[in-house]
Amino acid sequence: MSIISSKDIMWPHEFINATQPRLRRRRSAFVAVLLSGVIFVAASTAQSSFSIADAKRWTLAELFARAWANHPMAALTDAIGAEEKAKNARADSWLAAPPKLDSSVRTDALTTASRRDGLREIEFEIAAPIATAGRRQLQAATVDAEAQAKRAELDVARLKLAGEVREAFWAAKWAERDLQLADDEARRARTLAEDSARRTRAGESARVDTLQAESAAQLAASGGAQARGKYDAALAQLAQLIGHARNDAASASVTALAESRESKPELPRVDTFSAHVALAHAERLRAIANAKLKEASRLASEPPTAKFAIANERTDQGGSRNTARLGVSIPLDAAFRFGRFNEARVAQATRELAEADASRAMIVRMLAGELRAAELALATAEVRAPLAQRRAELATEFALLYEKAYRLGELDLPTRLRIEGERSNAVRDAARAELDLLHAISRLQQALGNLP
Repeated sequence: MSIISSKDIMWPHEFINATQPRLRRRRSAFVAVLLSGVIFVAASTAQSSFSIADAKRWTLAELFARAWANHPMAALTDAIGAEEKAKNARADSWLAAPPKLDSSVRTDALTTASRRDGLREIEFEIAAPIATAGRRQLQAATVDAEAQAKRAELDVARLKLAGEVREAFWAAKWAERDLQLADDEARRARTLAEDSARRTRAGESARVDTLQAESAAQLAASGGAQARGKYDAALAQLAQLIGHARNDAASASVTALAESRESKPELPRVDTFSAHVALAHAERLRAIANAKLKEASRLASEPPTAKFAIANERTDQGGSRNTARLGVSIPLDAAFRFGRFNEARVAQATRELAEADASRAMIVRMLAGELRAAELALATAEVRAPLAQRRAELATEFALLYEKAYRLGELDLPTRLRIEGERSNAVRDAARAELDLLHAISRLQQALGNLP
């Protein structure tokens, strides 16, 4: 039986003194890991901030101009002009259709013995459909209306693209602001984790507080990574709109956005949509239908035709003579309503005119609804923005007071984390309200038909 002496017993204070070097080494390693993480995050943030600061900041107008320049319909302008020029030349021509050449032979020599005797006539006739002054005027009016409608269609496509660019721009702006807020939240969470670790090492708080603060820092870092992904995706969407190709090194890429320069428009009291491109397009379609109705009502189904014929005739006595003949063919269906040949064209043009009137009325009602919705959204945003900003200011001031109390040891960590969460929510809501106000102004500009 062995006897345990007092020298073999390690008393509590001796155990603590013996394990302190190991604890200090572990704490030193833990602090080193934390510091290296902080340095890495700070370096990454600094590098990201430097790259964004040095990058070209795209304005909304620049994005729209580049997007329209690369839009497929932008190349139709020259084609529309060429088509209009060709149709105007056709409408100004005095020929309503290509001329025709007719030839005929008339003879009574039916047997071989009488081929050199008897009657024989050879005739050549040219028939040219003539476009009267009234027909040319009506056709020119139709051509002009069609060309204006094509240009108005391009304006509608341009405004539609402007709406897409606006929405993508504001989605990217919110993703950018969300990324800034997430980075700021991650920075504060990391600072709190470091402070908690220091307090734990000093014996002022339990290790569970450090673990909880470190968990909150990791969660904030994860939110920052998610915000970065959303921001990159939003910029990629903008790059796709402006026609940026991933494998084209010469094309411009979107890496940063400038602040919006759109101002609140002054709403006119009369003729709000008189200059709107959608209404202008509807008016041009109505002008086409009206021009076609005039053509169908005033013009005959066929144009008048001038004829000129030359004939060589051999008589029964063996002599021959040359004759010429002039003639004109005038259709009577438009003047006397014979056969009602134009009723189908008139009915079709009347139906197209009624459809154009109905479409115009629907567009006016749709534009009025969009404008009203944009006005209400702007009014709501104008009321909400200052309230959210004031709440963020109060939450920030409140959080600063609680931060001071926590540092003095008068506040526990869970309460501090809750206050920081409330502050983050208030600041995020204020940022959203600010961007919603600017977005509402942009949507009102879009509802009025104004380009960036």
